[in-house]
Amino acid sequence: MPSLPPLIVRAAQVDALRKELLDRFVAKMMTHAQAFFPSQCAALGEAGTERRIRDAIDEGAKHGFVTQRNVCKLVNVAFELGMGALREPWATAILADASTSPAIRLLRLRGDPAAKSGRKEQADV
Repeated sequence: MPSLPPLIVRAAQVDALRKELLDRFVAKMMTHAQAFFPSQCAALGEAGTERRIRDAIDEGAKHGFVTQRNVCKLVNVAFELGMGALREPWATAILADASTSPAIRLLRLRGDPAAKSGRKEQADV
């Protein structure tokens, strides 16, 4: 069997795939936000809702939130508290605490007592 040449994936191709996946996730989060935060979405409008979701995704990426579940939970917090709250010193300190998992940080953002122990089974948000 003849050997095949190595597959070359260019940066532009990776960027296009990343954008497509992000756009799909944002669409999924738009549906989620409209279902769980209808009044906030109505007040923000479609463009504002999408901006809040994208801002929450960007904020999460800065702090190691990489799973869809944790990013979704951070989007929830962005709607519950507002994006401004996620940029307050108390929230940025919680988000930046790399010594704890994103799940624990999400609990701390919400003020959940289970976050104090840091136990994974209690932090399953």
